[in-house]
Amino acid sequence: MAMKIFPTPARASSGNNDKAFEAAYGKYYKSLFYLAYLKVKDYSDAGEVVKQVFITAYGMKTVDWTSPDLADFLARKVVAACCGRHAGIGSMLKGRVAPAEKILSLIK
Repeated sequence: MAMKIFPTPARASSGNNDKAFEAAYGKYYKSLFYLAYLKVKDYSDAGEVVKQVFITAYGMKTVDWTSPDLADFLARKVVAACCGRHAGIGSMLKGRVAPAEKILSLIK
């Protein structure tokens, strides 16, 4: 599933970063979607959570899209979003969550 993100002015000249982002998106989307689905039990909401996590992370200047710790970082963001700790997504998904410890144990 390809996702187009329009570069912000701060990232407009970061061609290598965009390629790394696209590679990370392709590599981790399915796993993160599954993780989100385990928590919210709804395909549409799971897809929205993962999309918002990638969009938010893309806007962060400190994210290293080639880091070996990227999967853990993104998984924690997905779990946090599903647990309602992330503004916007959390309120949308309120009441349909599983314990974070159980979800994190599934991806380790």
